[in-house]
Amino acid sequence: MEPVQGHPLPGGFILITGMDGNRSAVRHSSVAGLQDADQCRDETLVLLHGGAVVRVSAGLEEVLGWFR
Repeated sequence: MEPVQGHPLPGGFILITGMDGNRSAVRHSSVAGLQDADQCRDETLVLLHGGAVVRVSAGLEEVLGWFR
């Protein structure tokens, strides 16, 4: 079974899947910031150190819960 987005993985990683279908395993420390992607507030931009941006189909509050 494939891990569900936003759930912890071994090694301290969290799986996030972008709107483009690409998956990223990130650590808390690799996230520079989070931002609403649109006015509907049902998508979030995850800003990673190094300049990468991942757009996910989850609201900001849900994404914040992934990094607790």
